[in-house]
Amino acid sequence: MASCAKALELNPKEYRAYALSGYAHQAQRKLKSASEAFAKAIELRPDIKELYLSKSQVDFFRNAHEEALSAAKQAVKLDPRYAKAHLMVGMLLRLDKQGRLVEARELWDGRTSDEDHTFPQFIELLKRAENLKRATDGLAQKPNDPDALIEMGMAVMEGDSWVVDGRQKRAIEYFRRALTLKPNYARAQYSIVKAYIQIAAIFSKENENVDRELNTLRALDTKLAAELDDYRKNYKAGLTGPPAPVKLDQ
Repeated sequence: MASCAKALELNPKEYRAYALSGYAHQAQRKLKSASEAFAKAIELRPDIKELYLSKSQVDFFRNAHEEALSAAKQAVKLDPRYAKAHLMVGMLLRLDKQGRLVEARELWDGRTSDEDHTFPQFIELLKRAENLKRATDGLAQKPNDPDALIEMGMAVMEGDSWVVDGRQKRAIEYFRRALTLKPNYARAQYSIVKAYIQIAAIFSKENENVDRELNTLRALDTKLAAELDDYRKNYKAGLTGPPAPVKLDQ
């Protein structure tokens, strides 16, 4: 950061100093400052597609999705074959409150490259959203079907292992409703155990719930219980770092 400041003293129009400070702020999780730094770089060099993609990434992480979408679209406008920016646009369309899943799927299917540096990966987010839409539609058609409730719970629970947003707790509500409709249903009990295992990987005190629910499952289906014993040993939740900086021309 000190070097960037010195570079800007010598040349206030050195866009790379703003870009580098943007990456430094991003690494420190100062996302608003990173976005502002990339915006300054773009003011100086509005013709560089990588700057727009970098701004889109940090705006995505700070939940400024409209700004992120605008920046990613500008990168595509500069280079219609810029695959990374196309994927970022698609991911943000998937996240749009209007749920433009068809448009996002068409964008993915029409891609010109399998390279995907979006984070989280665009295709994974798209698949989760499509699964959630199918489960929601299925539950609407059969609101008292235990299997429809389990599918809905599983779709709600899908997500990255490092994200703590209470989705497992919300999923358990669907699984318990399924058990109410179909007591001793092993598939519903299995789902409850799996959800608690994921929660306990972050909040260790929840292991008491895992033990209790797993014992209940073991009485219903020993094979499914053994499967979750293995899942419990191997499941890991953790944090990941920010995306790697986009390479700029020298």
